Amino acid sequence: RSVSAFLLNRSSDLRFLYSGNIEDYRNTLKRGGVTKERMASYERKIVAEPWHNRDYIGDFERYLKILKSVHASTDLVQTYEQCKYMIGNNGKLDEIIRCKDDQNVINQIRRVAEGRECLQGIIRNNMGDCGKLRDVLFFELSLEVYMRQLVEKVIHIKLNYQQYIDEISLVLRNIKISYPNYSEFNICLDDWFNIVEKYKNENNFSKEAMLKVKSVVSRLSRLLSNVIDYYNQNFEGRAKYFGKECGVDNYASSMLAEELMRGSIFFALSMLLKKIEPTIRQNAQLGDWLIISRGKESLVKGKMIHVPNLHDVQFTKYPEKTVILSENVSGNEEVPINCSCLIIIKSENYPDILAHVSVRARNLNVPFAVCFNEDKANNIMKLLNKKVEVNLENQEILIKESTSSNDKNNNEKDEEEEEIKKVQVLKTGDKYKKIFLELSEFEKNIVGAKSNNTKKIFGKVPGCDWLKYPESFAIPFNVHEYFMSLNENKSIAEEINEYIQKIKVAIKKDIISDLLTKCKELTMKLKFVENSETKQLKERLFQFGIKPNEFDLAFKAIKSVWASKFNERAYIATSKVGITINDIRMAVLCQKIIPAEYAYVIHTKNPSNNNPDEVFAEVCIGMGEALVGAYEGQSLSFAYNKKTNSYDIKSFPNKSIALKNSGFIFRSDSNTEDLEGFSGAGLFDSVPMVEDHEIEVCYKNDKIFYDGGFRDHLIRRISE
Repeated sequence: RSVSAFLLNRSSDLRFLYSGNIEDYRNTLKRGGVTKERMASYERKIVAEPWHNRDYIGDFERYLKILKSVHASTDLVQTYEQCKYMIGNNGKLDEIIRCKDDQNVINQIRRVAEGRECLQGIIRNNMGDCGKLRDVLFFELSLEVYMRQLVEKVIHIKLNYQQYIDEISLVLRNIKISYPNYSEFNICLDDWFNIVEKYKNENNFSKEAMLKVKSVVSRLSRLLSNVIDYYNQNFEGRAKYFGKECGVDNYASSMLAEELMRGSIFFALSMLLKKIEPTIRQNAQLGDWLIISRGKESLVKGKMIHVPNLHDVQFTKYPEKTVILSENVSGNEEVPINCSCLIIIKSENYPDILAHVSVRARNLNVPFAVCFNEDKANNIMKLLNKKVEVNLENQEILIKESTSSNDKNNNEKDEEEEEIKKVQVLKTGDKYKKIFLELSEFEKNIVGAKSNNTKKIFGKVPGCDWLKYPESFAIPFNVHEYFMSLNENKSIAEEINEYIQKIKVAIKKDIISDLLTKCKELTMKLKFVENSETKQLKERLFQFGIKPNEFDLAFKAIKSVWASKFNERAYIATSKVGITINDIRMAVLCQKIIPAEYAYVIHTKNPSNNNPDEVFAEVCIGMGEALVGAYEGQSLSFAYNKKTNSYDIKSFPNKSIALKNSGFIFRSDSNTEDLEGFSGAGLFDSVPMVEDHEIEVCYKNDKIFYDGGFRDHLIRRISE
């Protein structure tokens, strides 16, 4: 709703209170061009007329005075007059005040941006004088509020794409003034001016160009979402406390944080970004949906529910087939039992195709998709708590209320429950033969699929003599159990076993989660007891290149891998197929880290459309953990056709963080991975000896963006 319409609504309320004649209310709105239809279109709709009570006249007069002071720029003029004694004659600032009623809002936004930039020098020069500094800061704050008001006016004006880009650029310049040290924002700003501005002309609306623009816009939207979440979390508790002490209704106090953000320049920017989204998606040839997992069937059914965070329901076992709409999915969650379809309806951030939840959805044949169309998302929300049919047609998803008379009722046994059978884990025996194994000694039942597959492909990829392999050895199954059995660790083992017994009978997810955490913490307390057996492992680690003063770090990383058998996501996934904690054995694949410039993961069959003639790959800067871990943002993704040797880029990267490392990594290799009927991928942890170094990424300098020849070469070499 525009500021002028907002003030007009309140003025019409007051006129009605004065006279008691409802026609005064209607005529005031009519003269201002505000219709019933327009009021009904507000984000917070006004669909009822006011009722009369003269006791409210004083309150409304004071309220309107405050609104005019803030929204009609009264404060702006007053604060400027109060600090003119030290600013003197400043052409740019004088022009802002002189043109405050200028109908060309874009020009005025530009004046404010330039004026605020000019004002920063004055502020710096008066840091030692509190009185002068106070007066200038009040004016600066008034300019910031005024900027938001100007942006709100433009939101309701139809502009073309280039005009919106110009306006957003000005808004970004203003935000930089208010938050000069926000590094993620500064990087987004850099990419905006070097990538988005470059392609704002309609002549540059190629698919590739708009995919690049989309990557920057999505990262900026993600930043805004994080800012809003940050302030909501920080204000929510305070608002409830003050609301309780002041006797304010819970509804009103719970809205405080949201209203504060709605009054900020961040919220105005988020509204502007929505304005350019349709043009970007159309020219980038992106549909309204991203299908991460197609599932097994093109038509699935279930009762539709909404959950704010998937993490909160990952332990849930629904009594019937359920279609879950979620706003937040980090990527590390497990798919709940009896979830027949998973849809993300808040598209600022969504997991990679390779994230844990994405892999689990494909392994469980559960459709998983992201909706980018706000109108469609709102229409889907209207079907909450109803039985629905979800139809996957190519890259589109159609959802409607189910009309089938054959739908199961809530009391019938669910098909998925009938299908769940206990999966047979890889048999490992109770004792290892050797405390470490060289690559040539890897065998089934001694180490897991990860180690055995490493041995299988070593030096055997045809036509790839240039391909290098990381140096590897393994700590086999049951070594973890051996360390637990040592006298020095027996008390720890007994305590862990006690917690495992409690987990078996626990029902509440919070209790289970707490017990799993305690088991992990105890595992990390295991001592390295040196004897003739363990000494061999220590010496092999030294031969591997680990220095004596680094041994404690190496053993800590190994323990972290063992402790990951108690990961919450692992417990949920394995429990579904009848695997208990005591069934899990953990080998550790030890490898030297390749300090990668880029990392990728490739699917030999495209998971988004199940086309066996296409490979699908995702590429990120630095280490691959940024792909498979819960790191926000998208990668460079593409589908490569094996028959035509052509490729189609699906997205350009916008992950905020790249990971760099060298040295050694200890990789989980359990007996529950790559089993018939259960893959187990991504459940357990791989841990570098030294923590990955996080680097904030600016993509304007990355070859994937600016060097088409390099990008083509990279994609084709990966696809080979």
